[in-house]
Amino acid sequence: MSKLKVNELDTRSGTDITVTAGKTLDTSAGTLTMADDTVTYAKMQDTATNNRVLGAVTAGTISEVQIATDMVADNAVTLGKMEGITRGSIIIGNASSDPAALPIGAAAQVLTSDGSDIAWAASAGGLPSQTSNSGKTLITDGTNASWVAKPNRNYLMNGNFDLWQRGTSFAGLVQSYTQFFADRWQVSPAGNGCAMTVSRQGFAAHQTDVPNNPRFFMRCDVTTAASSGSGEITCPIEDVMTLAGKVVVLSFYAKASAALNFTTRIKQNFGSGGSGLVHHNVGTASLTTSWQRFEFTTTCPSMSGKTVGSNSWTSVNCVWDNASTSNDIDLAQFQLEEGAVATPFEYQSMQQQVTACQRYYEKSYGIGVTPGATSDKNGTYRPRHPNSGTNGTNIWFKVTKRVVPTIVFYAAVSGNTGKITNMSGGASDINCSTESYVGETEVVANYTSTGGETNVEGHWTAESELT
Repeated sequence: MSKLKVNELDTRSGTDITVTAGKTLDTSAGTLTMADDTVTYAKMQDTATNNRVLGAVTAGTISEVQIATDMVADNAVTLGKMEGITRGSIIIGNASSDPAALPIGAAAQVLTSDGSDIAWAASAGGLPSQTSNSGKTLITDGTNASWVAKPNRNYLMNGNFDLWQRGTSFAGLVQSYTQFFADRWQVSPAGNGCAMTVSRQGFAAHQTDVPNNPRFFMRCDVTTAASSGSGEITCPIEDVMTLAGKVVVLSFYAKASAALNFTTRIKQNFGSGGSGLVHHNVGTASLTTSWQRFEFTTTCPSMSGKTVGSNSWTSVNCVWDNASTSNDIDLAQFQLEEGAVATPFEYQSMQQQVTACQRYYEKSYGIGVTPGATSDKNGTYRPRHPNSGTNGTNIWFKVTKRVVPTIVFYAAVSGNTGKITNMSGGASDINCSTESYVGETEVVANYTSTGGETNVEGHWTAESELT
């Protein structure tokens, strides 16, 4: 190979050096100096290994060097080689597919995505703090969340109006604050001549106005308009201290035969020795002829300084104007729960509802039979005794009552109250009343026997409602 000695080169400025094709420059005898940018990346290649060789070329002599991935050893790039990465930053790919640093977000922010890039943003709806929520359950409506004290979150019994032990239609009602219709629910028309019919109504199969296809709703039909005053709907809650001072949300579905306002309240009765009734307005729903869902959040009044009596209660209380026979309302899925988020209606099995409501009202009739019905044998007591004169029989309740209940006896055949049927005496009525002993778990029925082997049959109801 012909070699060109370095000392044979004319290195004067502006002098060109021409190398014959196929020949190379040998710098073993000296140093070959070249101007900046005259050595390209492609010329720094070891033809034997096909690897790029930098040798002693320093960063200052080359403006830009591209390094193949196979030239970087595993774990060779350390944080010390990366500039601009601050504490909490995240390395991301930007819109130009280049690496970029996303600075840390503000306190309580979360990472969000628009489908292309990520960014820090405030949490949608904000999850509630876990502080001081021991034993509570986190409930969500699909968007927001709220802490509740227990899984059985609805304080209102029979809020979907499935259970009607007393009957399913009540006509000619006038103002009264003691009568119940659907279990645990009272309705009182306005004074001044108003009359009303309260009834259970069925939803059409597969309707979509109220979700999950409930079976029933309650209708309040004003049959005689009041000259003034408002009708009331009330569901009392026994645990009067439970909700005091707490944030609660009331939700329900409602519609009317004409546009009207329906005002919701929290009503508290502190019983004997208390300070009477306290009303706390929650919100007013503007009803139309179509089903709507309403949600109202409020803070229940404090119980501070109140003396709670044996018949004390808190209730959801709703009022509306009864001044027109067009002011009929339909109601469904009432729910009162702790927290500021209204969750979907909490369904319970019929057995759960029956057991809960029997603490306040129980009957010997079949669940769908109205008390006083004639010739109903379901659940009757049938004592047989050999002696004439006064006799008694023990009746045990299925559920312990809230307080000592009021008992009403019914003859099994005639349905008359205060009577029992003498089945051995031509199905005649004989007197029946409670003995001096009656408690939360049982009652003794006293009746008059007409002779040996007399067989009697009868029914009863036991009521210990909050009034």
